[in-house]
Amino acid sequence: MTPTVKFPAGFRAAAHQFADELRRNFAAGIPAQAEDQLKAPVSRLLRAVTAHVLTRTEAQVHDLGGRPDIGVSVRRALCGYVELKAPGFGARTNRFRGRDKEQWEKFKALPNVLYTDSIEWALYRSGQQQPEEGPVLIRFDDLIERGSAALDDAALARLHTLLLDFLSWEPI
Repeated sequence: MTPTVKFPAGFRAAAHQFADELRRNFAAGIPAQAEDQLKAPVSRLLRAVTAHVLTRTEAQVHDLGGRPDIGVSVRRALCGYVELKAPGFGARTNRFRGRDKEQWEKFKALPNVLYTDSIEWALYRSGQQQPEEGPVLIRFDDLIERGSAALDDAALARLHTLLLDFLSWEPI
């Protein structure tokens, strides 16, 4: 018997909408900058996790030398940043090379940053993958091709937990 996985039904619906929107968008065949296509769907997914989430794209961080793709606030307090990569690129910063590695060297100074290419999701705090008791990397294979059919409840529950952790960060 499969154990019951719990997370809000509204999150499941939002995740399915997210996945199906990406499938339709990337199937359109219109040449476009791939990571830019993730900004609105990822922002909507974050807002589905908890109330009072606001997002701004191309967030400015003074003295960083780079702009994370999305700045996120909860109850009008900045809680972190989201850095997007093209689907299939991955969210494992230890695999980054070239310009992406240079960017990571800057962004790892951020206290709370979520990396995703929509397929992989990973949370980093001050350069360390989280949570401390064992890094979580969530992966949805074939998400772009299959949309919501690629989602399973166990992975959605882990993603919901990871996003709640990201959104509940408070400065020390």
